[in-house]
Amino acid sequence: LVLMGMQRNFPSRIHGLRLWAVAALLALGSTVFYGLLGVLPATLVGLGGNGLLLACTVCLLAGTRDFFGQPWRWGPWAALCGLGLFGLWVFFDLWPDYRPRMLIFGLVMALICAVHTRTLYRHGRGFASRVMMIAMAWQTLVLLARGLSTYWVDLPTTQRFDPGSPIHTVFVATFSFTILMVLVGAQLMASERVRQEFEHLARHDELTHLFNRRAILELVRQEHDRFQRLGQPYALLLLDLDHFKRINDTLGHQAGDRTLRRVADEVQQALRATDHLGRYGGEEFLALLPASDPASAHTLAERLRARVEALPTGPDNTPACTVSIGSAVVSTRVPVTV
Repeated sequence: LVLMGMQRNFPSRIHGLRLWAVAALLALGSTVFYGLLGVLPATLVGLGGNGLLLACTVCLLAGTRDFFGQPWRWGPWAALCGLGLFGLWVFFDLWPDYRPRMLIFGLVMALICAVHTRTLYRHGRGFASRVMMIAMAWQTLVLLARGLSTYWVDLPTTQRFDPGSPIHTVFVATFSFTILMVLVGAQLMASERVRQEFEHLARHDELTHLFNRRAILELVRQEHDRFQRLGQPYALLLLDLDHFKRINDTLGHQAGDRTLRRVADEVQQALRATDHLGRYGGEEFLALLPASDPASAHTLAERLRARVEALPTGPDNTPACTVSIGSAVVSTRVPVTV
């Protein structure tokens, strides 16, 4: 319920919460099914409860991949769960034996949890994703150990929740605690993503997605501090779109916004990975170039000017434009302005 409430109130760009919430409800449904033993046939209780747990684990994985923006297909996982349930049915009704049922269930669940652990390892960042990854890795190990040990610790007539079996108690308690930790980790991951979204909005221009004025000036200050400590020169480029007011007045502000976005993308692509570009204000952009001398700054400025000038008229009546660029270099000798 908490996850569903977060889904309704969080930004729509944050995905996966609904699937995580569904997983929690499926886990609850499996508990209800297991509680109906003695009311419903044992086969129906076993297949229903295990099927809901398999669906819960798959939904957890689907939610995590959706959260990270990774592709997802339901078909292969539905087929895996279907084959697992078929195997359980065989050893419920045709050849009743608890041990192969435990082995099948443990291996299928462990496979899903292992893929989930790998997804968190590859794409997760921060404390919350690590909590979720550790919980899922521990779940994988417990499921593997329980499934592979069944022929040594169980009998064909062993019951699913044998109150006299310590290994059953440990397995059920571990599984329940892990599901709880995974869901807590999911909530923390969603909260971290919201914080990152706010931090991004505070530092980036909404139109061009470049650094805003405050953020780019803070980067300049940090670079100047580095220059004072280490003596490493740096350069600044101030770019100003020519006759931008005319574009807004004749073609409208939407055309002006498209022009700003296109120029920002073009300039960003031409800069080095170590350079920073921000929107200084209006139609002005500021580029910070660490470790640059006057010659390299002037060469880059001329290349940027030529690239912007070469842009053709774009779609949706986005006009061609030109840009004027001023450069300044701070070095150990003397500030140079071109």
